Amino acid sequence: MRKRVWFTLLAATLFFSCEHSIPSGEASAQPVPVNAGLPSCNAPSVQRTENSGNPPAARRFEVTDPVIPSGWMGDGEEGTNYVQVNPVCREKPHSGRVCFRWTYKPGPQGWAAVAWQYPESNWGQRPGKNMSGFTRVTFWVRGQRGGERLVFKAGGHTKLSAAYPASFEADTNLVELTTDWRRYSISLEGKDLSNTICFLVWVATANQNPDGLVFFIDDIYYEK
Repeated sequence: MRKRVWFTLLAATLFFSCEHSIPSGEASAQPVPVNAGLPSCNAPSVQRTENSGNPPAARRFEVTDPVIPSGWMGDGEEGTNYVQVNPVCREKPHSGRVCFRWTYKPGPQGWAAVAWQYPESNWGQRPGKNMSGFTRVTFWVRGQRGGERLVFKAGGHTKLSAAYPASFEADTNLVELTTDWRRYSISLEGKDLSNTICFLVWVATANQNPDGLVFFIDDIYYEK
């Protein structure tokens, strides 16, 4: 299967100022601020293959096509000083030829988060996508060294005063990664998915990862 992998082009001189509240020691204790974003651009298309363990295509939606990781928050607002991404990493992807490789080095805000948004850089100023009927979001993650600690979220991340506020929010609570690929799932049962803007968000804090972290993510799907 062919899909597009989109890459956010960041420059330290191009970032938006915003209001923040830095998360506390537990990454799951506070919601991530919602009003931050950075410019991005398209990356070349890459070839991916089907994972035989996935459900039929008619019952799933591949998040990385056309949703892109354009919502950079916390230390991510400082460009690539503290957060870096390789969207075509070839270091043992879970399936296909490539996966996402994320690096976070703690900066002055003490936390970072990145959201896969639809449309690009949407914080509620535009409508999202109606994903009604889907019951979970699934994805595969591994750490470079093991012990990396993150929270993964779906939905949310729009202002209450936004013209098109997100219709739901859910998360995994705090998870600790291993060096092996592991499948994670966020239940969307009973959620109002009529305005889905942030399809997946990862959140990392300096308290939980004082030396920073490197992790890999692949095969992100909304499933029925």
